[in-house]
Amino acid sequence: MPRKIHVLALMDYAIDTMLQLRIALRDLRKRSYLNQTEAGKLIGVSQRRITQIEADPMRTSFDQLSRLVAAYGGHFLIAPPVAGLLSEPPPPPYGTSPASKPKRKTKADKIRESIENANW
Repeated sequence: MPRKIHVLALMDYAIDTMLQLRIALRDLRKRSYLNQTEAGKLIGVSQRRITQIEADPMRTSFDQLSRLVAAYGGHFLIAPPVAGLLSEPPPPPYGTSPASKPKRKTKADKIRESIENANW
């Protein structure tokens, strides 16, 4: 009977969004063959805390995230973006958010506005 051999594949995760971080944390834990209780014991927190971290990593300190990733055998790496590898375009530079620029009216907006302002 052939033996099953489990191989922990080395993976790089390009993380641009919180959703991607959530998926990566859960995937790293599963690739380490750990359940949430075992993962919690490795970094000194409860299973419930691991559930919270995986559900909303934004509410977790970097220290706790880095200890968790290290417990899974990983590490954080900050690198410049590589053309063509980003899943979405990088955010605009600080202070130039799209919300700070006035929205340009389309022709449909102008027509809708003129109808709303008409006295019938």
